[in-house]
Amino acid sequence: MEELYGIDTGVRLDQMTALAQYVSRAARVPIPPAKAVVGADVFSQKLDMHVALTRSDPSLLEPYSPALVGNRRRLRLGIGTGPIAAQAKLAELGLPAVDDATAQRLATWVNAVALAEKRAVSDEECANYAKSPNPGAGATTG
Repeated sequence: MEELYGIDTGVRLDQMTALAQYVSRAARVPIPPAKAVVGADVFSQKLDMHVALTRSDPSLLEPYSPALVGNRRRLRLGIGTGPIAAQAKLAELGLPAVDDATAQRLATWVNAVALAEKRAVSDEECANYAKSPNPGAGATTG
């Protein structure tokens, strides 16, 4: 009602994710990462097309801002990550931008690790790899 029609419901929607996390801890029942509205991965992206679309117009992929429900957008690195997402992750981590070739090598490394180890690449792993001399040249795993 509030988002569509501007009608104040008195509900603090921005506290929804925090409330769900509180209940989850109290009940000792984890929130599934893909749980609608409050899951950690509901507003996550890893594909270049999604990252680019969200940069230009978030409403193309999201029916409402994650902040409306106290959640946030996340950029995950894994199978399917491309150079645009790799560059965006470096920026998110406060690391310097890299040229297109280095971003492509980073994306190739991310995909290799994710495929070989069947898991996402953590922010720490990405940062360490990006800070290494000549990132992307050499081994496929960190």
